[in-house]
Amino acid sequence: MTHHRLRRTAALFAAATALTGCASATGPATASDAAPARGTAPGKPAPGTPAAPPTGTPAPGSTATPGTPAPSGTGRQGDTVPGGTGTSGSTDSSGSAGSAGQGSTGSGSTGGTSGTGGTGGTGGTGGTGGTVSTPGPGPAPVTGKILWTPSTAKGASAFNDVQCKSGNFGVTGDSAKGKVWRAFQAAGEERCETVGPDLRNGDTFYLGWSSRVNIADSDSRYVFQLKCSPSTGTANHPIEIDIANGRVRLQEWDTDHVAHALWTAPIANDKWHSYALKIHLGRTDGTIDFWYDGVKQTFTTGSGTFTGTTWDGDRNYLKWGSYHPSPGDATNTFTSPVMATTLALATSTS
Repeated sequence: MTHHRLRRTAALFAAATALTGCASATGPATASDAAPARGTAPGKPAPGTPAAPPTGTPAPGSTATPGTPAPSGTGRQGDTVPGGTGTSGSTDSSGSAGSAGQGSTGSGSTGGTSGTGGTGGTGGTGGTGGTVSTPGPGPAPVTGKILWTPSTAKGASAFNDVQCKSGNFGVTGDSAKGKVWRAFQAAGEERCETVGPDLRNGDTFYLGWSSRVNIADSDSRYVFQLKCSPSTGTANHPIEIDIANGRVRLQEWDTDHVAHALWTAPIANDKWHSYALKIHLGRTDGTIDFWYDGVKQTFTTGSGTFTGTTWDGDRNYLKWGSYHPSPGDATNTFTSPVMATTLALATSTS
C-alpha cells in the first residue's frame, strides 16, 4: 500500500513538472502578440506630426473604422484593428479637414488633406469701342463784302432802271435756281435790259451770275454789258458778252470803238451756264479775268488776264438782259447778279 502511494505521488510530481516546463518554453504573453480590444485609441499625436502606426499582425477579415478628422486639415491616426483595409477619406470642399484616408494594413489611416480652392476664371476681353467719325473740315467760310445785288423780293425796282416793254421783264420761278429774273425781247424790239449800279474809275470788283437763254434766230444778242456814256466818241461798251449763231463770246472794245474778241465757246438754248468776272476799271490800264462754269479761262492772247479799256466816257454802269433788234424772239433768264470784293462771295449764289 505504501508502495502504491509512492507511485501515485511520483506520477503527480511528474505531471506537475511537465506542465511547468511547457509554460516556460512558451514564455509570458506580450502586447505585440495579444489582439487589442476593438476601438481602443492609442492617443493623439502632436499637431502636424502623423502618428506612427503600431506593429503587429492584423487578424484577417476585419475592416478598419475611419478615423475622426482633426481640425486644421490634419486627420488623426486611425485605430488599429485586427487586419483589413481602411476606407478612403473624403476631401471637404470648403478646405476643412477631410475624413480619414485609406487605412494601411494593420494601422489606422491618416486624415484627408484640406481641399484646395478652385482657380478663378479668366475675365473676358473687353469689346473694341466703335470708331468715332471725325468730321472733316467744312467748306471754307465765304469772306468779303457784297457791294450790290438785286433782290427778287423787290421786283423790278431792285434795279436802277428797266429798259423793256411793259410786262416783258420780271421775276419767275426755276426748278434749278429758284427765283430768277426773266427778260423777254420780242422780235423787232431793240432791247429788254436792266440797269445796275454806276461804277467809279480805278475800282476793282468781282461779278457773278448764271444765265439760260432761248434765242430764236442766229443774230447777235448782248446778254451783258459794261456800258459807258456818251455812246459816241467812246468805247460805248468797253466789256460785253454776246451770243450769236450758237456761240457765246467775251469782247473788249477800245477807246476807238474797235472790238477785241477775248474768248468764245459753243452754247445751246435752255442750258444754265455761270459767268464770273474780275474787273479793274481803267481807260487804258483796266484788266479783265473771266470764269465760265466755274473754270478760269485763258484769253486769245494766251493770258488769263487782259489789259485794256474797261472804262471810258463820263459814266459807266452794268446791264443784263437782251440787246440788238432782231427778227426773232429772245429770252434771257438769269440769277441775281452779285457784285462783291471776292470771287467766292460773288459766285456764292450763282
